[in-house]
Amino acid sequence: MSSSQSQQRKSGKTIMRDIHALHPDHVLVVEFNERGQPYGDLQPTLANFIGTIARNGLVLPLHFLDWRKMPANRLNDAWKLVTARFYIPNHHRRVIMQMMGAAWRRWRTEVKATSYDSNTSLEELVAIQPIPHGLTPQTWEVLCNYRKSTESQENGRKPSRIEIQQLSRRSRKKGGGAIDDEAIRIENLLKEAVDRLLQDKPEGTQPLEVHEEAFR
Repeated sequence: MSSSQSQQRKSGKTIMRDIHALHPDHVLVVEFNERGQPYGDLQPTLANFIGTIARNGLVLPLHFLDWRKMPANRLNDAWKLVTARFYIPNHHRRVIMQMMGAAWRRWRTEVKATSYDSNTSLEELVAIQPIPHGLTPQTWEVLCNYRKSTESQENGRKPSRIEIQQLSRRSRKKGGGAIDDEAIRIENLLKEAVDRLLQDKPEGTQPLEVHEEAFR
């Protein structure tokens, strides 16, 4: 990294700290053009601030896998964080949240590019310490499971029942007890595989019709 890039990054971090430290009564007024897009001197600052929220796993966790499935309460919390520092009328929320979604997807892609190795086994990946990018253990394992499942689909090989059972078994408590929150996330991951198959099926195909195919 060049000295100028390093200086820019340090400067950007300083600006973000200043934004986060703003008094509640002091908000920055953002200008919008005729197409409803932010512009002007504050546009880069707003975009960077939105990026910090998109990378905050406590607000917008990566384990939801698909931005369109991010719970409404999570999106509302993210919107409140933005409007606590910037004056943005509600009718511009859609554009701001589109920016948020794009930043969240870039963050997920960055995590994969810098931390995930397709040549490493699932067991080794989830055991990595420290967990990359400060992700929670649950989020990191869900992402690793998702990537392995996606690779199987891209290679034309569906996850076998044994592999699915291994994924589920990892999330069960000792003694065959109730399935914990981690297992629920794994179940959501398996649902993703069914959803991908449904995309290639005729309209009206029911999930149960492709469930066996997904995990055969």
